[in-house]
Amino acid sequence: MGVVTVGPARATASGAAPAPQPQCVSAPPAAVTYSVTQAPVATNPRLVDLTFDSTAVDSYMETTYKRPPHVYVLEPSDYNTAPTGTKWPVIYLLHGHGGSYQDWVNPTAGNVQAIIDNSALAGRAFVVMPDGGYDGFYSDWLGLDADGHNGSGASGATEPLWQQFHMDEVMPWIDSHFPVATGPADTAIAGLSMGGFGAMSYAALYPGTFGWAGEFSGAVDSDVYWPVGSSVEGEAVNLPDGKAPDNCIWGDPVVDHAVWEEHDPTALAADLGATENQGIKLYLASGNGAPDTNPQPGEPAWSPGAAGIEQGVYQENYNFDRALVAAGITPSVVDFYPYGTHDWFYWRNDLAGFLSLLGRSSFPSP
Repeated sequence: MGVVTVGPARATASGAAPAPQPQCVSAPPAAVTYSVTQAPVATNPRLVDLTFDSTAVDSYMETTYKRPPHVYVLEPSDYNTAPTGTKWPVIYLLHGHGGSYQDWVNPTAGNVQAIIDNSALAGRAFVVMPDGGYDGFYSDWLGLDADGHNGSGASGATEPLWQQFHMDEVMPWIDSHFPVATGPADTAIAGLSMGGFGAMSYAALYPGTFGWAGEFSGAVDSDVYWPVGSSVEGEAVNLPDGKAPDNCIWGDPVVDHAVWEEHDPTALAADLGATENQGIKLYLASGNGAPDTNPQPGEPAWSPGAAGIEQGVYQENYNFDRALVAAGITPSVVDFYPYGTHDWFYWRNDLAGFLSLLGRSSFPSP
């Protein structure tokens, strides 16, 4: 078992410093294989449940969720009546920290089916919603915490490879088993909070894959106030749920800073303007934590906890937007509204706005 990152040595009473103890450990990589079981969802005839048996993330999922990873696929509204051979556009929707593949479908959370059916797309697209882990951050992890709370390097288990799971397993499987068009003009990705990070990180790391990328209250600058901010963020993100912090996603913010920047959308902003990404349309949305002086029907009561998170998220969004502008990239939509907290009420509105962008532009529909 290889040591990836070590903590500082602590002096003993005699003044001798013991050997550093490993903070992050990495098991020898196993051959990554996967298989998929497909089943309909009894409560929704348009919903398909994919269960993946994937060595890329199985160890983490069994430790954290006690189940294998799933992917929900929402079929187009007129899928069963369309002419044979119809190819459909596809939207990948990513969940946030602590969430799961079910979040966007849940009527009291994402409510995606009602939103897309009532959008300009009129439901005429596949929507793919994969598991991304409790704290997965849409990345191939550098290692696992040595205390074993998020998985063990023993018995051949390894740290989760979320990037590989989504980009090398889920997307190719969707392309080969559903009638989706596969060009960037036909492929969109979006997500909330941690999922907003994933959407922009994947769009930058895989140029030419997505023609549209949206983030709603996205954690799009993991390096904010580096190195103190990065360290605090890792500690604080799991506090509301009483979970131990996952410190080995990208390793130590100082020692492994290059690994952090390899995934950070703000550090990768220029890559969104790469030749292969020419024409990509970006949608940025965030509140700033302030109360809404003219609340909308159904808007949640102002909460200091959700407001504090959104204040930090707004700073990350501002930094990301500035980095894009510095790289000569103009997002299609920047919706930084002067109120709003970290809540599904706003993310549903953001999704509707993103779908409006798709509908009034050249996102195809059969």
